[in-house]
Amino acid sequence: MLKNIFAFLVGAVTAILPSPSFAQTSPTAGAASCSIHFWPAGNMRAAVESLVGGGLIDSLAGVGPLPEATETLRSSLDPNSQFEILKSLDFAPVIHDAKPVFFLEPELIKPMSLKKKSAPLTKPETSCYIEIIMAGTVIDAHMIYGVSLNSALIVRVYRSAPMPVLALLSGAGTKIDKGKSKIRHSAAEMVGDLKLAFRHNLEQVLGYVAANKAIALQ
Repeated sequence: MLKNIFAFLVGAVTAILPSPSFAQTSPTAGAASCSIHFWPAGNMRAAVESLVGGGLIDSLAGVGPLPEATETLRSSLDPNSQFEILKSLDFAPVIHDAKPVFFLEPELIKPMSLKKKSAPLTKPETSCYIEIIMAGTVIDAHMIYGVSLNSALIVRVYRSAPMPVLALLSGAGTKIDKGKSKIRHSAAEMVGDLKLAFRHNLEQVLGYVAANKAIALQ
């Protein structure tokens, strides 16, 4: 199920680990606050994927789960690491002059079961309230497209209202310059690349949110 969602959401994967597109800025002194609640990804895995889909061919090609890479992904992007990366991003294009206040929430068991437009999961502390929910993050070592880190996120933005002014389910992907054999045998060497790729995936989705007219008019 999650594999199909990623295939649908992440169409073309972006260039290999580009530099961050958001420059860190400081909110205006005395500005209002915006609460940003973050639910980290609990669903993480790494696998070699195939477009062929033939049992014998897939077996010979080594298609299937990559336990070592999965463990590296989970350890290098644990909930606190995901949260620290999120806090390092610039939210000014989304919340303008407001001061971001971050909250780390426990992982959701079934994030994809959430309705995009519904009441917030926690009680908003401020009139500006944002929920960022990681639906999953996977390493895909594809037989044709190479290795990438793909993420699926749910973002809901509230503005003094019981229902969000913006709610989206979005996918983002960043290609990692490592071969399938490298990811299979030396996954621990990818920790830095995984964190940078995760950051870029978050930046992509923030860019989608910032470009939305519902946000731009606030």
